[in-house]
Order: sequence, then C-alpha cells, then structure tokens
Amino acid sequence: EEGLEKNAFAVAVAKTDGEAGAPAAQAVNLPKLLAEAKADRGGRIAEKCLSCHTFVKGGPNGTGPNLWGVVGGPVAHLGDAFGYSSALKKFGGAWTYERLFGFLENPGTYLSGTKMTFAGLSKPTDRADVIAYLRTQGDSAPPLPEVKVEAAPASGAAPEPVGGDSAATAASVAPAGNPPAQSPGAPPAQPPATPAH
Repeated sequence: EEGLEKNAFAVAVAKTDGEAGAPAAQAVNLPKLLAEAKADRGGRIAEKCLSCHTFVKGGPNGTGPNLWGVVGGPVAHLGDAFGYSSALKKFGGAWTYERLFGFLENPGTYLSGTKMTFAGLSKPTDRADVIAYLRTQGDSAPPLPEVKVEAAPASGAAPEPVGGDSAATAASVAPAGNPPAQSPGAPPAQPPATPAH
C-alpha cells in the first residue's frame, strides 16, 4: 500500500546542506533538549500515533510498523516483517537522535517518498519528548548525546587594566573638560599650577 505522492497540504521548508530532503535545522541545542525532555509527556503526545503504530515489545504492525526498539535501531528495523517504502529502505543507516528529530518534524519533507503521511510535530520540545518516550520503548537505546557547556556571554564591562594604577589609567582616558572622579575621603583636587611667565 503506497502513500500519497505528496502531502495534501504543502509546507514550504528551506533546505540545508545536510541530508537530502532534510528541513532547515532550527537553532536548537538538541543534546540540551533531550536532556530536559519528559518521557511521560512524550507518551501522551505519542498517543496520536496509535492509529498506525504500536510501541510494546512484540506488538503487531498496523498501517505503520511496531516501534519497539526503534531508537538507535536500523532504519527499516523490522526488515521483511513490514512493507517499508523503497525510500526508507534506501535511506539506510540507523535511527540516530538527529535523524529522528528531523523526521518527526515533517516526515514527508525530511524523507521524500516515505509512506508516512503524518504532518509532523513542529515544536522542538514535543519532538524531544516523543524521542524520550521512544527511548523507554526498547531494550538498548543509545546514550543521550553529551550536553556541551556553552561559553558565558560577555558582560560588556571593560576589562580591569592589567598593571599600573587603575585610578591613573582612568584619569588618562577621562573626557576633556571632565575632572577625574575622586575617591571618598580624598583631599580636593588642586587646580594645576599656573606656569610662571
């Protein structure tokens, strides 16, 4: 049973230089999203998938394949036990977190020719939650990608001068006409001596 040649509702998505057909990646930190994802919430979101898929171990196929063990498993992970589209078979490789994240956004755009006509999950947090749920529906999901610590943004404050007297340095860069600030308790600044004529 072949799916529609194209989605009934066309979605314009810019392409990237990544995998062919992949929609433009949003500026998201996937490792961080996955680390914060909620599997229980993902399970509730995935209930809309039950009309085509089952998730339990040894569950039957429906219009779509049983998805037990799909995370980290090979694409077309049930082999000949399910009639996958030729596009999915040619896709090859494994269902990595990055691939699942892209596929769940819009299957038909991500992988042209797939039978899966699901419109997709536009919210990155929803996709991360569903992936977190799918991780629990398997025996050996791969570890989550490491969250890299992002560099703290610059505060905008000027760096403290290295060496020398900071007050003298501040005075040397004070705008003309403005006397340098004085420290509390310091004697009043004396006007400069008038040169003798």
